[in-house]
Parts: sequence; C-alpha cells; structure tokens
Amino acid sequence: MVCSARSLLLFSIGLGGCAARGSHGVASHEIRTSCIGLLSGDSTVFDTTQVSEKPRALSGPVPDYPMGLRLAHIGGRVVLAAVINADGRADASSITVLRSDQPEFEREARRWVLGAVYAPGCRDGRAVRVRVAIPLDFRVKS
Repeated sequence: MVCSARSLLLFSIGLGGCAARGSHGVASHEIRTSCIGLLSGDSTVFDTTQVSEKPRALSGPVPDYPMGLRLAHIGGRVVLAAVINADGRADASSITVLRSDQPEFEREARRWVLGAVYAPGCRDGRAVRVRVAIPLDFRVKS
C-alpha cells in the first residue's frame, strides 16, 4: 500500500489501510468498527487473538525516507510491537523494535506509528488496548 505522495518512496504498513490524504483527521464515516466511542475502563492489554476486531491504521504522517538510504536505493523492513490504546493512538512507552533490516529506518518507523490514527481493537463491544506487531516496509521506487 502506498502511503506517501513522494515519487521515490513506497512505504507500506501491514496493519491496514492508509488514508489517501495522509492527514491526522479522520471523518467518522471512515471508521468502520463496531466499538468506536465505547471505551473500556479496563487497562488490560489484549493480544490480537483475544479481540473481535483488531486495530487498523486509518491514517499517518508522511514518512521521511532517510536520505542516504534513499540515494543508495536501499530498502528494508522494520517490525515494531506497540499497544494501540482504546482511543486509537499508540502508547509511546510500549513501542519496541521486533525486527529491523536497517537501523536508520527505526526512528522514522517509530515516528510514523506514534503519529498514526487507528481504529481501536474491540472486545465485547468495547474499544480496548491491544498489542500488535506493525510491519513497515521502506522501498525506493525504481
């Protein structure tokens, strides 16, 4: 999935779609989840196998491809683990790197995850906190 308007950068995430306009604002009709607005008071963090709906990325900031890697046509993948809160935002303190092909991509991947808006995970009709793995691919278009 292309999440950037830049011609040299292909940036994809494995959690779901990206808003075409790349904005932080998400219209309510774009959020297709049964539990939006029905926050759970529970602070439990669930696994994706324990929820009826997994969190989905709705939008995110335009990623910045590290200049040296872009000029060298070097791509890679970063897989981050993060807790997506019931409000649709990533918990900054929960983000860890599970895998990285290029350490230079990690900072930008973390910035993207923190700036993204997600449809929250749902359990028993309520939005809950869910730990997810988020793969982010960086590729230079030939």
